[in-house]
Amino acid sequence: MKTHTALRRVLGGLLGTAAIAAATLAVTAADAALAPQTASAASVPGGPIAASEVLDRAQYWADQGYTYLNSSDRGTWRTGPAGSDRYRRDCSGLLSMAWNLGEGSYDTTVYEKWIGGRLTRLSGFDALRPGDAVLRVGLEKLSNHVELFSHWKDPADHAQGGYFYSFNSPGETVRTPYAASNFGNRGFHTLSSLAQNYEYAVRYDGVVDAGGAGGSGSVPTGTAADVNLDGIDDVLAKDAAGDVWAYPRTTSGSWGTRYRVGTGFDGTDGLNIADVTLDGRPDLIVRFTGNGSLRVFPHTGSTTSPYTGNGALIGTGFGGFDALNFADVTLDGRPDLAARTPGGEIRLFTHTGDAGAPYAGGGTVIGTGFTGFDAVNFADVSRDGRPDLVVRAANGDLRLFAHTGNPSAPYAGNGSLIGTGFTSFTGLLFGDMNRDGNTDLIARAANGDLKTFPHSGSTTSPYGGQGTLIGTGWAGMTDLD
Repeated sequence: MKTHTALRRVLGGLLGTAAIAAATLAVTAADAALAPQTASAASVPGGPIAASEVLDRAQYWADQGYTYLNSSDRGTWRTGPAGSDRYRRDCSGLLSMAWNLGEGSYDTTVYEKWIGGRLTRLSGFDALRPGDAVLRVGLEKLSNHVELFSHWKDPADHAQGGYFYSFNSPGETVRTPYAASNFGNRGFHTLSSLAQNYEYAVRYDGVVDAGGAGGSGSVPTGTAADVNLDGIDDVLAKDAAGDVWAYPRTTSGSWGTRYRVGTGFDGTDGLNIADVTLDGRPDLIVRFTGNGSLRVFPHTGSTTSPYTGNGALIGTGFGGFDALNFADVTLDGRPDLAARTPGGEIRLFTHTGDAGAPYAGGGTVIGTGFTGFDAVNFADVSRDGRPDLVVRAANGDLRLFAHTGNPSAPYAGNGSLIGTGFTSFTGLLFGDMNRDGNTDLIARAANGDLKTFPHSGSTTSPYGGQGTLIGTGWAGMTDLD
C-alpha cells in the first residue's frame, strides 16, 4: 500500500470498560455542535463507572432536552439512560445521575461533606480529568453550584479552558461542550474563571478511570512504508536504547539485512512515517516526551541513511494526546494528523499544504467515544483507495470504520466487525507484505513472534486464520511502524 496513510503507536492503553457501541462517530467543524455517541449503561447504581460512561449519561439528559427545575416533587424528576432511579433536574441532580449514584436528594452541601471520603479534593483545577467536577458552597455571594468536567480545549495548555456539562438556570436546557443551551450558553470555563468562581475540584471515587490512559503498557501500531525507496513496504522499529532500525522487505517476500537509521530517540514516545514534506518520500515524525513537541526528519533520498540531523519542529502542545496518526483523511493527497484525547475524541489537523508548517490550529473533531479501544490505526482495508479507521477492543475484536468518501464526514456509525481473537498481540501494523496490492495485517505476539495475516480480498472478512510467521525476536522493540 503506497499512500500517505502512515500510522503511529498508541501511546497508552485506553479505557477498557466502555462498550463498543459507544464509538459512534460525530462529525463537525472545530468546536461546533456535534452529536456524541449513544449513552451506554455498563454500570450499576452506586457501583464503579467509567469516565466515558459518566459523560455519556450527562449527554443523555442534554439529548432529551430536559430543562432545569429545582423541585422536591419526584414526579418532575427524570431517569438516566437505563434503570428506574430518578434524579432532580438541577446541577446536583445532573451530577448524581451522571455518576449513577442511585436515586436520592443530593445537593452541593452533601458533596462538600463527602470531600475526604467519597470525593477526593484535587490539587487544583488544572488537575481535572473527564468525569471530575467543580464545586462551590457558600463562596462569597455566589449561589451554590456544581458542574461536571468533560475535557480540556487543549490538553497541552489547560489555561485555554475546559468544557463542562451543567444545569444552571430555571427553564434552561443542559449546557454541554458541544452545543449551546436554549438560552445560548455553552459549557465552558477558562482556567482563571474556574479559580475565581469555584472552591473545589473533586474526583468521585466510583469513577474507575477518571479520564486517564488506563491499561498498563503500550500497543504500538502503524503502517509499513517504503523507507529504502525500492517500491516495497519496509518496517521501522525502535529498541529500548533509542536506536531506530529499518527492516527492508525483498521482492521474494523475505527480510533483508536490517540497518540502523537513527539513534538517540529514547526521549520520544512514538514513531510516525508520513510524507509530511510532500516530496514523495516517507519522512520520520516523532513526539518528544518532555514537551509534547513534534519534529519531522525529512527523508534524505538516501536508501541507507534516510534520516539525519536534529529534525525540524512542526508542532507543539501534543503531549496531552494518547494517539497520533497520519493519514490522508481529507483525500487531497496530503497526510493529515489525527490525534485522540484521553476522553475519546479524535481531532483532525488538516495538512496546510505548507511543508514547513503542515499543521495549525486546534483541529476538528471527527469522532467521539473512542475510549474503549487499545489500538487505533488507519489503513485502506476496504480496498477503495481511502484510509479506513481500524480499532481493537479490549476483547480482541477488530472493528472497521470505512471511509465514507466525504472529506468533511469521513467516518460514521459504529463500525463493522472484521476480526476476533487479537487480544494477545502487542503490536498491530498494516502494510502490503505479499505485494498483491492489498493491505495485510502484521501482528506481534508477546513472545516476539511477528505474524502476517494476508488480506483475503474480502472487505467484510479481510483477515482470518492463525497468521503466518514472518519473524522472531521482536519482543524488545518498544515501537513499530
